[in-house]
Amino acid sequence: MKNMTKYLVVLMVGLTVISCEDFLQPIDDKPVTDQMMMADPAFMEGLLLHAYKALPNEYDYDSEAATDNAVTNVKTLDYLIINSGAWSSEYTPFDTYDDYFGEIYYINKFLENYLKVNWSDDPRILPAENLATAEGHKKRLKGEAYGMRAFYEFLLLQTTSGIGPDNGLLGFPIVTDVETMDGNYKLPRNTFAQCVQQIINDCDTALKTLPLRYVDIAGNTVHNKTMGVRFLDRIDARGVLCIKAQTLLLAASPAFNPTNDLSKWEAAAVAAAQLINDVNAVLPSAGRTFYKLATATTYNNDVIWANSRTNRNDWEQENYPPSLNGEGRINPSQNLVDAFPMATGYPIGSAPTYDPLNPYAGRDLRFYEYILADGQTMINPVNTYVGSGPDGLNSLLTSTRTGYYMKKFMDVTAKYNPATNSWSTAARAYVNFRYTQMFLNFAEAANEAWGPTGATGFAYTARDILAKIRTRAGIPASDPYLLTDVGSDQTLFRDLVRNERRLELCFEGSRFWDIRRWNLIETMKETAEGMSITFDGTTKTYNVIDVEARNYSDHMIYPPVPYSAVIKSGLVQNKGWN
Repeated sequence: MKNMTKYLVVLMVGLTVISCEDFLQPIDDKPVTDQMMMADPAFMEGLLLHAYKALPNEYDYDSEAATDNAVTNVKTLDYLIINSGAWSSEYTPFDTYDDYFGEIYYINKFLENYLKVNWSDDPRILPAENLATAEGHKKRLKGEAYGMRAFYEFLLLQTTSGIGPDNGLLGFPIVTDVETMDGNYKLPRNTFAQCVQQIINDCDTALKTLPLRYVDIAGNTVHNKTMGVRFLDRIDARGVLCIKAQTLLLAASPAFNPTNDLSKWEAAAVAAAQLINDVNAVLPSAGRTFYKLATATTYNNDVIWANSRTNRNDWEQENYPPSLNGEGRINPSQNLVDAFPMATGYPIGSAPTYDPLNPYAGRDLRFYEYILADGQTMINPVNTYVGSGPDGLNSLLTSTRTGYYMKKFMDVTAKYNPATNSWSTAARAYVNFRYTQMFLNFAEAANEAWGPTGATGFAYTARDILAKIRTRAGIPASDPYLLTDVGSDQTLFRDLVRNERRLELCFEGSRFWDIRRWNLIETMKETAEGMSITFDGTTKTYNVIDVEARNYSDHMIYPPVPYSAVIKSGLVQNKGWN
């Protein structure tokens, strides 16, 4: 990450001093004392940088295998095991409670002490410039700290919230100071509403001191040193606005808004609109070629906040079909394939141009970018029909179980070279937030608050914004399907928005949580299907098959609080879980 390399040694020293087996255990400040940290800004900033270091750097495409979007051929995958009904508080992929609270501890430690540090003491410049530089650093770092705390609080809210024993909605224990974390191991869970307000408060505090973007200003040395482009990979005001928008959307969603309080939907729409207005309601061009979000030198203009770019090939090694030396890890389902409309924008069930004997012709252009189907090409032609070779249905342990391979994220410049027995790499970045998400957030929230075409207080409606998503996907700008009842009926439009979100954000780790915040119990239980294709040398025959059942109970709409946190911190468990 930019501007962080020089802190690595300091950060590692800090880790040996501050990290501990249990994040709630008292901190041993020796040999690096508070006085030493206050004397050297690098030690102090290392506390904050730890929170950056812990950011996700992988899309959680494995979680798609716990939804109707995909299955996996990795028999030991956590998500595959929870599908079988073995999900429990003791066995959950989301045992991240200690990790997230650990990062909040570091941030709180930073906030407790950062004002005591002299952030600029350069003898080569005038005292006035040192003072201005120090103040600039403090402003930015304060905003970053509050923004990063809000981010980890949001992750806690998403992964632990649920209905408590008294049927009230609960969140996580709110902790805003170091002393509480050091001295009190039995912290009660706050209500869901209190946690939402805590995140919003942290976001609003961060927004007071962070710039919208990190840019250089010609001739302004102090600004460039404290708020300039050198901090590009740090959180800025746009990233904070995304956290706020995501939090408010979660709070407005059916699983957390049982009375359908429309004011919550309005708040979520207004928050997303701030990001839409930032780009003048022009949807950035990331679109179908998702892997182009990052190159070796720049980000696509859809990116709001991303982790730093790296050269890698692990996504390809895990998900390429066997003929390309891949492991075929995540297999898109027929359920997901059927969700892609025709290129005209009409669903396959109502499109006269859909041909079940040639099901992959004339589809939404995103289909060809995100899904690798039989007869299509990725580096080489790939056949998935039964008996077609290593890529065929269930041919090898690493072959597809559904008749499809994941194509999204795959960059064909990253590939295996048998002559050298090595892989090339491609420039990559994990994107925390992008504008596409905010457009989808607005379309969903504005529809619930005001309907598809109702007055929103902005220069656009929910339908206008969704039309931009579909037009970018290659659907004609006239979008005749949106001119049918689906574009004016709130219920029909809701289904369309949810489907567009499913398509645009597939394999990004969104579907698992979207199903749950929408309280779609039956969708959670939906059997994942595939396509079995037979070929007699002349004609291909297509048969939809059941691939994997989902064994979820109704209470699993809300995840469990990890058992370790229940035992160690005395937290009450979500209803239905032991």
